[in-house]
Amino acid sequence: MKRHHIILLAITLLALFLRVYRLNDVPPGFRVDELSNGFVVSQHVLDGEYRFFFSDASGHEGLWHLLQAGFLAVFGRTPFGMRGINILLGTLTVPLTYLVGKALFDRRVGLLAAATLAVSFWSLMYSRTGIRHVSSVVFLLGAFYWFCVGVNADVKLGALQRRAWIVAGILMGIGLHTYFAAWVMVAVLGAAVGFLFLFKRKRLEGDLGGIALLFGIAGVLAVPIVWGIATMPKAEEEGRISVVAGPIRAAQEGDFSVIWEHVVKTVTMVHAQGDEEYLYNVPFRPIFAPPIALLFWLGVLISLFQLIRYRSFPHAFLLIWWLGGLSPAFISVPAASFGHTIAAQPAVFILLALPLFTASDYAKTGVADRENGDKHLAPSPLLYSPYLLLFIGAFLVFAIGRRDHYGYFVEWPRLGFVRFLYHEPQKAVGELLQSEPDFTDFGMAGVLNERWEQVAFGMYAPEGVRARWFSADRAILLNPPVSFTDFPTTGIFADLYEPSAGNVSAYSLREVNPPPLPSNDLVCFVNGLCLEAFSYTAPQLNLTWRVAEPLTLPPNPLNSFPPKPNAYAGARLTVFAQLWNAEGTFLTGDDGLWVDPMTLYEGDRFMQQHLLIPPDETATQIGVGLYDPMTGERILTIEGQDTFAMPLP
Repeated sequence: MKRHHIILLAITLLALFLRVYRLNDVPPGFRVDELSNGFVVSQHVLDGEYRFFFSDASGHEGLWHLLQAGFLAVFGRTPFGMRGINILLGTLTVPLTYLVGKALFDRRVGLLAAATLAVSFWSLMYSRTGIRHVSSVVFLLGAFYWFCVGVNADVKLGALQRRAWIVAGILMGIGLHTYFAAWVMVAVLGAAVGFLFLFKRKRLEGDLGGIALLFGIAGVLAVPIVWGIATMPKAEEEGRISVVAGPIRAAQEGDFSVIWEHVVKTVTMVHAQGDEEYLYNVPFRPIFAPPIALLFWLGVLISLFQLIRYRSFPHAFLLIWWLGGLSPAFISVPAASFGHTIAAQPAVFILLALPLFTASDYAKTGVADRENGDKHLAPSPLLYSPYLLLFIGAFLVFAIGRRDHYGYFVEWPRLGFVRFLYHEPQKAVGELLQSEPDFTDFGMAGVLNERWEQVAFGMYAPEGVRARWFSADRAILLNPPVSFTDFPTTGIFADLYEPSAGNVSAYSLREVNPPPLPSNDLVCFVNGLCLEAFSYTAPQLNLTWRVAEPLTLPPNPLNSFPPKPNAYAGARLTVFAQLWNAEGTFLTGDDGLWVDPMTLYEGDRFMQQHLLIPPDETATQIGVGLYDPMTGERILTIEGQDTFAMPLP
């Protein structure tokens, strides 16, 4: 094995290690998009329903979900099962970056680009989460490599060149089934062919048929995904367009300042301000530290010089790739998005590696490249000692790795909003319960009280745990009397909680001291829920409920995030509370449940509060009932009534 192969193998193994290292701790939990992918979209594949384009979650290409479904089938919904496909794909981007860097310049550029990419925050972020972005980079790099092989083939129309065009077309066509950023491939390769046609026409002699074959194969393979997007529901299409609507709509109204602002922010994200979203970055943290960013911009300047002075194709291709990969963030929100610009990721690291291997005195050392005698800044060492060159390259990798290791594994997961978005509090409670096998019945009060909090909790909670989910701002769980709640002091029933028995991440473990409860129910409904007591002191109406028997509830399937168009994603049971006058005329009302009935068990009790502000002094009665918010159908009492009336106390 040659030395550079050993180095590449070591870099790839380092990349793999960094992508599995502390996988259960960083990210600090699972974000909604990951859970939506693993529990809904990829579940379609596990259920035998594969589509080239899923309408869930604002529209998803199907290929990545097919691959994730394979990992889920083997490893289950574990951190590796959910993220393993991206660990593999993210690791593959490292040797593929080497191949493209070598094809454009030489193996030293490829090795340094691969090494810096392997340790970078940007690559780690998308290689360790269960979202589909990084899959587009793998196919993009493969298509670009074989395109370069085809362009550089010594024997035109030979078997090697023909195979290169075919493979490049297949990879590009398949890549369009991964993520919308992959469409950058079409623009970049189209612009590269246009550059060759304008400035290096001789290099296209005998290549036009192969290039037509490349785009033809890609076009045929892209038909299913194009058809899926073209036939998507109008509401879904509007949802996807809304991501880019701001800058484009401003431009349509004659204001191009928004797009220009996005262009500036995106182009300068290597040194100024990076992605602002907590989901993907320490907000506004640039890709590189200032000294290293200078090296990147030197690579850009070298490429521009080569392009202008010598019409160098490798440098032109690299610049086209970089700017083309950035372009989705020019018109989308937010600017400088690491996800929307992921197609430019390998180009950024090749540009970073380029200056170290470029001669400083091109006039003295200029040589002819493979472009039929053209002169350009050939990739020759700036520092002629290979040992010094190796030292500088290793130091560069170390500097990036040290900064980005701290940023990704230490600084980013410590941020409170990152922990919140990745459901770290629910994870912490779930892991605590693994060491407390007898603690199985309790309440969970969350800020959002949404299904995805429950799913995130279920990823870590042991089997047999029965958590009841409620919103502490308008409800309290009386039985079981113990709840994990993250803001009991701000809830309206704060005085019923005992002092905290301990904290688990953002949750406090508290016991409830319930008020005296009557021995007889006021009314019971046919679905198994009984009203035990009520009290009204304007405007507060407190209702106390008991689960008399296992609740009969309509199905409430888990929807993707965001839900597909026209999919109902709300509750299937709620309480209406109304004030009436003596004649039974409606005066005011307040609907809500603030407890997830799907998580309740027989014997559970909870209290909820409705706010009923009397419009005048004529209110004499309170009407209470249950209904299905999806259908509007009321749930009857066991006596056959759809409303239970009570006189005001």
